[in-house]
Amino acid sequence: MLHIRKFEIPYFLAFFLYGFSIIVNTDSYISTFFPMYMNAIIKYTAMTLLFVSLLYRRWPLKRLIGWTAVGILAVVISFVVDKPTLVLSAAILICANEVDFERIKKCTIIFNVIYIVIIVGACVTGFIPDLVFDHNTKIAHSFGFYYYSTLSSIILMISLIAF
Repeated sequence: MLHIRKFEIPYFLAFFLYGFSIIVNTDSYISTFFPMYMNAIIKYTAMTLLFVSLLYRRWPLKRLIGWTAVGILAVVISFVVDKPTLVLSAAILICANEVDFERIKKCTIIFNVIYIVIIVGACVTGFIPDLVFDHNTKIAHSFGFYYYSTLSSIILMISLIAF
């Protein structure tokens, strides 16, 4: 059974949306159904949920200053390298400070299985295409992802986390 504390609910919702924006909305053909700005909306919603998650915390001043410095550093680096997703990644790491690691592992596995079911289910039902790549004697299916290796890399990650 997965018990999630009250302050962890917005964190895990943001975590789910972050994964959804990367795996489902960026790496699969499901993104063709969404408007171009949908990924930004998902990420801003995730960031808002992470700030709500931070409101539940009561950190000592020293820890608050330390994590604020890390957050400011992440914002500066993301502007320098022009990757705004780094701010969201840093916020997820900062908010994971008081969350049990085993719960994060379980939710990561559950969320990735949900993403796979959504994408492969849409592919099997014909809503999104299944690209077939021919490599001389071998055939590789993409199962709704842009690249045929994406599904196997997600399954490898699930296996590594689970064991």
